[in-house]
Amino acid sequence: MSWPRWSRPWETRSLKVRLAGRLAQLFSAMGRLDEALHLLQAVVLPWLREHGPPEQALAAEANIAGLQLQRGTPEDLAAARTSLPNIEAAAQAQGLTELLKKVQPMMATLGIAPTAPPSPSERTKG
Repeated sequence: MSWPRWSRPWETRSLKVRLAGRLAQLFSAMGRLDEALHLLQAVVLPWLREHGPPEQALAAEANIAGLQLQRGTPEDLAAARTSLPNIEAAAQAQGLTELLKKVQPMMATLGIAPTAPPSPSERTKG
């Protein structure tokens, strides 16, 4: 039996997750950080951890930390302070330099020194 494209459960779930990610971007741009954070934490990140590439899951975690910094509540700042060094270490281990460039300034905002060495281009500056 052939499934109609719109009713294939595995594709429908993936489509819903992509839609949730887009909605999170839209909510974030509109300043509705609570909704964006909820979509990323409740829908996008769990699906990426189970089915997606590890680098996308790490990027989602970095986006969550960024939203937590923007919200700035004590709980959010504590969560970001805990998660950012772990994200940085995983990004360093996987060689994800673009993600490191995104995470390290967030760490600096919280007063956390980066553990990963600077990229070669940053070492030659200055």
